[in-house]
Parts: sequence; structure tokens; C-alpha cells
Amino acid sequence: MHPSCFFMSMQKDYAALQAFGMEGYQQLLGNYVRVNLAFRKKLENTFTNAAVINPCDIGPIIVFRIYENQACWKEEISGMATSEAI
Repeated sequence: MHPSCFFMSMQKDYAALQAFGMEGYQQLLGNYVRVNLAFRKKLENTFTNAAVINPCDIGPIIVFRIYENQACWKEEISGMATSEAI
């Protein structure tokens, strides 16, 4: 990341902290995490051919993969999926 991008990001975080206060900012971040986790769960429960491929990352990016029939991400990363399935 370019240093100026990091600086701009920090300015936004500082502005949010100033606007909401410490507890408000913590609540905002907590809600963000709750919504992120709920979206991931809803995505995988609604679409059997979808797989979240970054399940351990609760950051702003949700990476998911859509398969033609059934999701087989676990098999794919373990090397057990066929090239046709992928």
C-alpha cells in the first residue's frame, strides 16, 4: 500500500472516532463484523453452489466462488476435486 493511501485511511478512521466517540466507534465496528458474518452465512445457506473462500477473514472483503452445481471449495483446496468440478 502506498504511504499516502495509509495516511488517508488513518484520517478517515480518526474522523470517525472523533464523530462517534470511542464507544460509538466500537459499536460501529462491532455492527460491521456482525453484518459481515451474517452475510457470509446467508450466502452459503441460500446458494448451495456458493462457497466463501476467505472464511477466517472478517475484513471488508468477502471473497466467494460460484460453482455450476454444488460448491466444492474444501475439496478443491485439498486437491480432491476433479478438474471438471473446478
